[in-house]
Amino acid sequence: MAENILKIIDCSSSEDEQIMELLNSSSSTSDESTCYENRKKPKIEAYVEDVVHRFTEEEFKRNFRMSRSTVLMLISKFGEHNIFLNYFNMHTGGSKRISAEVHILSYIWFACNKVCLRDVAERFNIGISTLHRILESSQLPAICGDRFHILGDSAYSIREYLLTPYRNYGNLNNREENYNKKFSGTRVLIENAFGLLKSRFRQLIRVDFHEVDKLSKFVIACCVLHNLCIDAGDFIEIESMEEEDNAIAIEEPDEVTLRMRRSKT
Repeated sequence: MAENILKIIDCSSSEDEQIMELLNSSSSTSDESTCYENRKKPKIEAYVEDVVHRFTEEEFKRNFRMSRSTVLMLISKFGEHNIFLNYFNMHTGGSKRISAEVHILSYIWFACNKVCLRDVAERFNIGISTLHRILESSQLPAICGDRFHILGDSAYSIREYLLTPYRNYGNLNNREENYNKKFSGTRVLIENAFGLLKSRFRQLIRVDFHEVDKLSKFVIACCVLHNLCIDAGDFIEIESMEEEDNAIAIEEPDEVTLRMRRSKT
């Protein structure tokens, strides 16, 4: 038994010596003996041209939560906006310019699907830093002003721009009770509107931004896009998130896999 143990120790010692000899020999050799694999990172190529452009109207709205006509309108307006024109004219780097179409589609895809930034960047063949710039480049006007008010519950203090209900301690008059009744009915409509908003832009179900400024800009941008859809008659129903996610997960891998296979050849 002891002899067998000694044999094992001897074998492991000889293997260690051989490994050390190999390491020493590799470190003492010339640079020509060191070879690094030049591997091209797999990515999805031509997703917009080969996949998005081939979507039917139903498939397009299921994936982007907007009709194709609404998105084309947004692309046209963005392509004429100073934000995009300044980027396009000032871009002198080695990377290719990102089209207005990719700007809008990548933003909407991120907002409408519960995905990470890396997924969006790889899908639309853009860099993570480029996607960050796209998400941060939205410039939107103030929400309220003099004509509109925000409605909050009784936990908030009343402000010039913020309306809250009267606290009911059993001493409200008819005017105050009527106000609370209308206030409650309006808030129900608002909650339904939030349900439609989150059904269209699923990132709003749980926003993962850590900076308040970025978070608020993103929420406002989704609200503006939602209002533009309503103005264009592009409506959406509150649907089961789980069922819709499963439908997307089933139909997309073939297309994605095809793009990745092509990029490797």
